[in-house]
Amino acid sequence: MVDFGGVRLGRACADGAVLDDADVHIGRVRDGGEVVDHAGVHIGRVGAPPEAPQAAA
Repeated sequence: MVDFGGVRLGRACADGAVLDDADVHIGRVRDGGEVVDHAGVHIGRVGAPPEAPQAAA
């Protein structure tokens, strides 16, 4: 999964490509899990989304 600020952008493939939900190529994964678009601009990170805050008991 690729996210930006907790919003899911798409998924990373084994070859380093990042695809959105419509299988459109939106970027590449760099070393360290950084995701960049076609111009090399940071658009997110590879990994699980941030944990949701726990509800008060």
